[in-house]
Amino acid sequence: MECSARRKLSEQDVARLAAIVFLHDIGKANSGFQAKRWTAERDIPRNWPVRIHAGHGVEAFKLFEEFSASAAIAPVTEHLHRWGDACDSLLIASVSHHGRPIKDVPGGSARIWKSVPGTYDPAAALQEISTRVMALYPQAFLAGGDLLPDAPAFAHLFAGMVQLADWLGSDTRFFSYTAQGEDRAVTAAGLADTAISSIGLEAEDWRIRLAAHAPDFTS
Repeated sequence: MECSARRKLSEQDVARLAAIVFLHDIGKANSGFQAKRWTAERDIPRNWPVRIHAGHGVEAFKLFEEFSASAAIAPVTEHLHRWGDACDSLLIASVSHHGRPIKDVPGGSARIWKSVPGTYDPAAALQEISTRVMALYPQAFLAGGDLLPDAPAFAHLFAGMVQLADWLGSDTRFFSYTAQGEDRAVTAAGLADTAISSIGLEAEDWRIRLAAHAPDFTS
């Protein structure tokens, strides 16, 4: 990361990148995505905010760009703009964690961000996300610090890292559904350590084994 950024990364840089990654699935707050709890669109209740299924990629991009629901995350976005011009491309990279850059894909509808009182309110979910990210990564939201790296190579590496993290985080072998009373913000780091060790990203155990017993050709 530092090689592609062409500078050292501070703890504040890492906290800000973590905050951007935290927002990668923010598009799932839209009522069309939440309606996927009903497999068939015909089963969506009549009082649901929107009676269509929606995704969470283009929807997130459009949220930041134009929809009124974005007011609910204004406390966060006001800070993002202070982290440098690179923040836009890094946020796009984070939200594009399924592969294709979402900026190049048309679509999105304001209807999916509307609410029905007593049913579902996307703005309330967005507000909770905003509050949570600022509480988890307070250093990211402190004033000052360097602007985030704007090298294209850094954005490419960041995009790939978010995609890999999303795959691992969705693998129930390593991350089962949150148990009642569990604070996933506390337990996630240990679960992640297990995940990256199991798939070989953390290679120290392999180095120790190789130093102790040189493998034969078959091994």
